[in-house]
Amino acid sequence: MIDTLETLDIIDKKLEPLELRCIDIRYSSPVLSIFIDFPLDAKNDENVAIQDCVRATKELRDWDQLERWYGKSFELAVCSPGIEKPIVRIEDFKNHLGDYFKIKLKEKLDGQKNFQGELLEIEGDERSQAKLKIEFEEKISVVPVSYIQQADCHIKKLNHSEKKRG
Repeated sequence: MIDTLETLDIIDKKLEPLELRCIDIRYSSPVLSIFIDFPLDAKNDENVAIQDCVRATKELRDWDQLERWYGKSFELAVCSPGIEKPIVRIEDFKNHLGDYFKIKLKEKLDGQKNFQGELLEIEGDERSQAKLKIEFEEKISVVPVSYIQQADCHIKKLNHSEKKRG
């Protein structure tokens, strides 16, 4: 089985000369979707554009490492994160404190598999032990990061009127 975080780091090194980074990978045979963004320390408030996806595709499409991981018969799709940005790494969660998340777990926690709400806090730095505090409709849930199957962040920060509407 391919380690997602290790794979993201390896792809990051390949995309680094383009000043891009890989934020998530989703494989649903035959499509390998690689989501890209600008580095966290980038002084760029713009979103990833189609030109960035084209540059990254050119860099990755003939890279034999992807073939070793996923075989020869995959279709590469390099994508911008879009409105619901996938979040995998702890540092990315930290960069999105105060943002609204939709989270799907691998298994039920306190009787539910789906959580949504504002990310209030992150406890811990190691993925295996880190926990997210999420508030939705005045209820706070604590979700271990290791339980997360998929976490999507809505890019814009919530203002007080949006928080009250949920």
